[in-house]
Amino acid sequence: MVLTAKEWGWSPTAIIRGAKNPHKHHPADYNFAHAVQTLMEEKCPKCGVPIWWAFSSSSEIDYKLKTITCFGCQHKEISGEEELKPGESQVVYAVPADDEDPEAVLPSRRDYFERAAREHAAEHEREMKRRAKAAGQQ
Repeated sequence: MVLTAKEWGWSPTAIIRGAKNPHKHHPADYNFAHAVQTLMEEKCPKCGVPIWWAFSSSSEIDYKLKTITCFGCQHKEISGEEELKPGESQVVYAVPADDEDPEAVLPSRRDYFERAAREHAAEHEREMKRRAKAAGQQ
């Protein structure tokens, strides 16, 4: 919300409260702006990990890499760049896989995050079992 307000030149509290004048700043807006700026600055500029983890030498912190795939980008890359006329661009957008079915719908944002939470829970469970096994072998 605060980043949107900043981009639009509006007051964050005006957006939240639905104020008539979105350009009139409330004293709380300065706190919002400071908090967002602090969060943005307190990340590694290269990987985005918060600095209290990224720059810590604590042996209690470890890191993992995860390869992700944007299937929209993949589709665009596989399709290849066609000769485009000046001013034309290619964009990728999602459609239901079964476009013949008029009832077909795309999964919602909620569906995505629920699936991600299940995957995270399963990964956490595997990690806890691995640690328990490693501790038992010592």
